[in-house]
Amino acid sequence: MWEETDHKHFGQRLRASNIRWIGFKFSFLRRYILYPLDLYNDSAHYGLHQFKKQFLYDEVEAEVNLCFDQFVYKLSDQIFAYYKHWAGRWVSMEQR
Repeated sequence: MWEETDHKHFGQRLRASNIRWIGFKFSFLRRYILYPLDLYNDSAHYGLHQFKKQFLYDEVEAEVNLCFDQFVYKLSDQIFAYYKHWAGRWVSMEQR
């Protein structure tokens, strides 16, 4: 059985690592996800308004949909792996 101090120590370590993980992921998200999506937005805008071609807009929209689907898949896979790791650590600490 865990003592209260062990439980608090594990909780503090978990919160500290979550903050670092969220900070890293937000930096990664901004640099590698949000900026490229902004480029797609600009491309769609120019295709529709500058060149006045609906098919250019449709092509960019289709590409963004594919990218977003892939992004959601990769993100959910990483989140699952992260919490699976922490659940395994929690179970192993509980068995001690």
